[in-house]
Amino acid sequence: MYKHDKYIILSFPISENTPLYGNNGKIIIEKLTSIDDGNSANTLSINFPNHSGTHIDVPRHFFNDGLSLTDYPVSFWIFNNPQLIEVSCNEGQLISAVDIEQTINPESDILLRTGFENSRGQPKYWDCNPGLAPELGTILRT
Repeated sequence: MYKHDKYIILSFPISENTPLYGNNGKIIIEKLTSIDDGNSANTLSINFPNHSGTHIDVPRHFFNDGLSLTDYPVSFWIFNNPQLIEVSCNEGQLISAVDIEQTINPESDILLRTGFENSRGQPKYWDCNPGLAPELGTILRT
């Protein structure tokens, strides 16, 4: 996440230099057509692993019988009342209800920011990233 005027951008830009989770694979951006070369449009081919950039890991990613991205209705992904909660985390920390319960607005759609985005491209980003304690997951689902 990074700030841009009055907005908080949730995605990092994709480029061939974007760090990938676990340093697995690479992003390949190839020019297919160009107006400068006499084509009617500028066209690119973009090839990348599914763990590239900012993304959502749905249950199917971890469980063969889990829901996939297309199993969710579009309305599921719309936040009408977002609330950004910043939680400074240590490596491997499980964020608990105690860490954020005083700041939760029960009418909001919670977004957690741990600051770990500053470690992108480093092994601790995928080896020791923070997570959610089980009881927090239960609280956030209600």
